[in-house]
Amino acid sequence: MTSIEKFEQTDSLFEKYIELHSSRIRKYAFSLTKNIDDAEDLYQDTLIRLFLNMHKITSEKIFLMELYCDEKYLS
Repeated sequence: MTSIEKFEQTDSLFEKYIELHSSRIRKYAFSLTKNIDDAEDLYQDTLIRLFLNMHKITSEKIFLMELYCDEKYLS
């Protein structure tokens, strides 16, 4: 598999997870910050960190665990 194919596979999986969980992620970010602008910043920072580490994530359960740990750590 080429690097481009790996990237496309990772990108596709990431998009799937985000489509499924974006509203819950945003709500959690808001519960941590209590501010809509800070919550959106936290949401975006978390997504960037997750995307950069998608190669380490092997299941949706691990994705969610990483997501909530990252968001709490970044808040």
